Amino acid sequence: MDKTLDRKPLSDRLADQIQLRIQQGYWDKELPGYRVLAEEFGVSWRTSRSALKTLENRGILHPFEHGKPRRIRESGLYDRHSPESLLLITSATTHHDIAELELIDEIILTWLKLGGRSQQVRVDFRRHKNPAFLLNRLIEKNGAEVLVIREPSKPWVEAARDLSIPVYFLGGDIPVSERPTVSGFAVSIIAMVSESVSRLRKLGHQRILIPDEGFGTLARDAVLTGMQNGFGEAAIPDPALCCPGFPEVEPETWQTYWNRAFRNFHPTAVIVRKESSYLSLFSFCYENSIKVPHDLSIICHSASENLQWCHPQPDRSTFPKKRAVTLFRRWIKNSFPLTGMKILPVNFIEAGTVSKPARQKQS
Repeated sequence: MDKTLDRKPLSDRLADQIQLRIQQGYWDKELPGYRVLAEEFGVSWRTSRSALKTLENRGILHPFEHGKPRRIRESGLYDRHSPESLLLITSATTHHDIAELELIDEIILTWLKLGGRSQQVRVDFRRHKNPAFLLNRLIEKNGAEVLVIREPSKPWVEAARDLSIPVYFLGGDIPVSERPTVSGFAVSIIAMVSESVSRLRKLGHQRILIPDEGFGTLARDAVLTGMQNGFGEAAIPDPALCCPGFPEVEPETWQTYWNRAFRNFHPTAVIVRKESSYLSLFSFCYENSIKVPHDLSIICHSASENLQWCHPQPDRSTFPKKRAVTLFRRWIKNSFPLTGMKILPVNFIEAGTVSKPARQKQS
């Protein structure tokens, strides 16, 4: 915890974090000892003990009893104040497709319908490696009482978990833990990639390209794990070639990326994540006389309904947007509990952009 982040005493800020976790259900009857709390939050035992005294004065904890755990009052499990101001943070370097924008709009609309107000800011997650200070400044500037973050990188996840306000993650670089320390939803990247690669492999594809469209470390590892699962016992190609970085965020530069990727790897199939990536790839294929699916098979993991107007329609995934919004609404109405990351099921639509490799057809 950084003393420069807030003018409040460190023990008061620690008390705020402990109180939030109590209200989110992390502890329900009693707290660990002050030395355990000190180690968990990275503070001195004196600061931890002072925070417990603050919580006792607030009526959150029962009075101290020598040799016994600090018991939580039943009234301390509920927050008398209903937050009104929500801050939504999204990536400034990610080109959101229409399906993602629709999800963000639904999240904001859900909050507004419940009587709150919202602000939205875009941040370069990659640029800020130590984001705690900026995160606190954004919260203070916007008067935020609840935070929602769309696909944050790992440093942003760690900084957000230390905040004293409720936080909800819409995907992101978040490890799975046995005990929920965060709230949010995501899709299983491993399952999506594994299913797509397995299907392409059964048709005879060996050189499958999956562009790294701004994956975080955990997401990239999940993609490679899914690819390995899809390949089974066979070794996957060099990750630097089959999963190259997609650093350009401006559409004008994407053709350069596809030229380089195809020249280096010569794929027979490509799996893309976003609608914008699919459209740029389709444009590249058209300009280079690459016929889809005769010369190249494509699977798109975007759930955008606009893709149904493409010809041929891409084989694509469907995202359960209603289920996602329901989970968010339930999180609000249940007073922001720690739910863990809920993994949402994804189905696939087989359309017209996948077939056997061209060489296999000729043989």
